Amino acid sequence: MNNVFVLYSLAVVTFMFSIGCKDSGVHVKNVEFLNTTWKLESFETVGVGATRIQDGRVYSITFLPDTIARVRADCNDCMTNYQTLGSGTDPQIAVKILYCTEVYCGSESLDWRFLNGLRDATNYRIQGDLLHIYYNQKIEVLNFRAQQ
Repeated sequence: MNNVFVLYSLAVVTFMFSIGCKDSGVHVKNVEFLNTTWKLESFETVGVGATRIQDGRVYSITFLPDTIARVRADCNDCMTNYQTLGSGTDPQIAVKILYCTEVYCGSESLDWRFLNGLRDATNYRIQGDLLHIYYNQKIEVLNFRAQQ
């Protein structure tokens, strides 16, 4: 009798998981912080709103395991050092820009704003395939999405 109950329970749990795994049209995946290219989608000022990134402009960061990160700031490439501390709901991050190419990307470029946001970063949070990097006393946020 006890074995029948265990088998029945396993069948119910398996069924429940299979229902939960059906495609709902929402694709949230757990993404690793390291070795993922994070593409900036918007700059956000908490309580004010977000500035979306124009098509054709690329702002991204890839954190490597050796505390080095590759950065694309519109038409410039950069290398940075980074350090993370803590875990849970409020981990900290510090980014130091080592060097960047210095190509003029045009008056519409937000490369300086992006690099300043990284340089002033204090905290980060990962939610599925989204990375939020906070700066300016957590009033400003760089909102990234993981790239395939």
